[in-house]
Amino acid sequence: MADFIQDLIDKGYLKQPDQQQGGFTIAAKMEIALRQKALEDVFGNIKKAKQGNHSTKAEGRGDELTAELRPYEFGDQLDKLAVSESLRNAQINHGIEEFKLTHEDLEVHETFYQSQTSTVLMIDISHSMILYGEDRITPAKRVAMALSEFITTRYPKDTLAIIVFGDDAWQLEIKDLPLSQVGLTIPIPSPDLNWPWIC
Repeated sequence: MADFIQDLIDKGYLKQPDQQQGGFTIAAKMEIALRQKALEDVFGNIKKAKQGNHSTKAEGRGDELTAELRPYEFGDQLDKLAVSESLRNAQINHGIEEFKLTHEDLEVHETFYQSQTSTVLMIDISHSMILYGEDRITPAKRVAMALSEFITTRYPKDTLAIIVFGDDAWQLEIKDLPLSQVGLTIPIPSPDLNWPWIC
């Protein structure tokens, strides 16, 4: 067992015991590995499809091209430039002999706007999660870790907040998910958190 623990420390999964706390703590590498394993176990059967990114029916800046073209406006991305149509416009407007490409000749592909979402994940850590000897907290943690890994890696511009609740409720950091358990006590509130509606 000592060799196994030392191997985990050498590979960066565990941190050396703290003299004040007196126990091993998991490293960031272990947190990521746990979330990735949970994602693979829970959402492993997600089939590959066309790019997601929360596309909407509204037009605007995004990655998914539509069939519509419009005149170029300052600030438009150059990779959305409709090259063939822009060159055709230049030929029509200026002729072959004095061919030139001006701002008025340019056209760009219209794209679908991509929205960002905010997700709040709530986990019950009351004693009902282990009532009658049933372990409900472990599957809840696995799904939470899988979902947090899915959102943070697939949709990095989205925001995710994790709330745990029992007798009280408070925000939990993603890195603390593997350590959450039934009967946790409320931590000292961080000054940068502002969640008055859960107090």
